[in-house]
Amino acid sequence: MSRITFILASLLLLWKTSLMGAAPLILSEFMANNTRTVVDEDGAFSDWIEIYNAGAETVNLQDWSLTDSAKNLTQWRFPSTNLPPGRFLLTFASGKNRRNPGLPLHTNFRLADGGEYLALVAPDGVSIATQYSPAFPPQSPDISFGLAAHGSLTTLVSLSAGARAWVPRDDSLGSRWWEPGFDDSGWISGTTGVGYERASGYETLLGLNLLSPSIPEGLRLDVNGDGINENNSVYVRIPFVLPDNAHFNTLRLRMRHDDGFAAYLNGRRVAADNEPADLNWNARAASDYGDDTDVMIAITYGPGNQITLYRNGQVYADASRASTGTLQTYPARVADVLIGKRHEDLGDGGTATGVDGFLAGSVNEARIYGAALTTSAISNLFRLGPVRGVELPEVSPGLPLRHLWSFNDGTAVDPVGQA
Repeated sequence: MSRITFILASLLLLWKTSLMGAAPLILSEFMANNTRTVVDEDGAFSDWIEIYNAGAETVNLQDWSLTDSAKNLTQWRFPSTNLPPGRFLLTFASGKNRRNPGLPLHTNFRLADGGEYLALVAPDGVSIATQYSPAFPPQSPDISFGLAAHGSLTTLVSLSAGARAWVPRDDSLGSRWWEPGFDDSGWISGTTGVGYERASGYETLLGLNLLSPSIPEGLRLDVNGDGINENNSVYVRIPFVLPDNAHFNTLRLRMRHDDGFAAYLNGRRVAADNEPADLNWNARAASDYGDDTDVMIAITYGPGNQITLYRNGQVYADASRASTGTLQTYPARVADVLIGKRHEDLGDGGTATGVDGFLAGSVNEARIYGAALTTSAISNLFRLGPVRGVELPEVSPGLPLRHLWSFNDGTAVDPVGQA
């Protein structure tokens, strides 16, 4: 895809405050119909449950339980796992029954998207910390449900929400289109996501395709159909109503985007990612995220010195073994990591037509995992794309992410930083 900047106010989640019990742990959120959001270590889109430590001390989850049966409160018990204060723990409700400390956890039951009982139970097997009784309501695909850290969750803008879009031809609108009272009745109407796809890969995510023949020619991104976009940006307005706003105190943004965006709420800028320094009506994203020129390289080091190389989610070469020596294990906080490129940029930019350009180009992002990932997990990570703009708990859900560096903004800060 070519670079396009999405400028919108979207996917805002808010919490409504309410009294909670005295238990330090809360079953804060769950998804009972996961089809394309969080992927587990097997590459499967398993349902999931999130636990939050609302207390001031670290809690060992040993013998805490999750259950979907009011008659069996100890249906699935946690192993010895420490959860620091203010942190979340994601557990897959997959039926795979995995309880190994330090690895992704899986309950021995799955969630029913039609609604059922669900509870988090204290180690005594009797005291209920959080429960949905007699049943949580029917769930929609890929929309989470539950409690926030201090209250109940209200989704204001969900997937496939109503939206209006406009491809600007000049700067005549200025910043007026940010304002709540702006008249967008003449804009293109549809649902999120908003964008376009000339090849393949994003079709299922588009609710409003800016190249669609159903849109009047003068309003399309490519007016004359010559394959060249008349603009790099699109304006998007997504209306929602905030009920009883005096009781809402926290805003949360979740958005998937390619390549950049800036979000405004009632005329005020609230979030942005990969945006250029000069954000005007025809702005281009700061870098090509998700373009055909981007490449994801993955190298797994498995048992017996087995090394497998992946390119864009697919095995690039047969698994091989190191010819000499053994894979070295370093003590925590003493290993050095060198991140760079192997070849200088070629005259044509190190593309497939160049000579030995496999690792030519610049490094946008680097990650280190604590275990050799499966082929299906790597394939799904490539499909999910880069992690900029995604909340850290959702970068590699269910996978043992140890380090993450993003270089597009000129920094190399590691926000994960696990030994």
